[in-house]
Amino acid sequence: MNKTVVSVEAEENCVKLGGHLATVPDAFTNGLLVAEVQLKIGIVDFYIGFNNYQDPKNCVGQWADGQAFAGYSNFQNNPKPGCFEYPFCTAIDVFDGTWHVEYCTHDGDIIYSVCEIPNKKR
Repeated sequence: MNKTVVSVEAEENCVKLGGHLATVPDAFTNGLLVAEVQLKIGIVDFYIGFNNYQDPKNCVGQWADGQAFAGYSNFQNNPKPGCFEYPFCTAIDVFDGTWHVEYCTHDGDIIYSVCEIPNKKR
């Protein structure tokens, strides 16, 4: 769990740690992340790695680690965000586990993110 200002900065911080913003490939992972973050007092929502800021014309979006959208999403209003006039980033609401779209450079209320850092083999 990292404290950040905007989603782009959150991804930069994850890369410095050797990973990326979290990929959420299924409902189990979504629930696991939400349950873990709910243990932290005062956190309302947090950034994950689903976005289109590398290619704003990409209406489907992709994960921060470069993985293509594989079908699972938990957006409040739509199965996936669709096309926007601006680059979008995604956050999860810790109260109901739904996803919502944010401006990638929006300096707002979301200040936390979850990084996914691969295990290093010894």
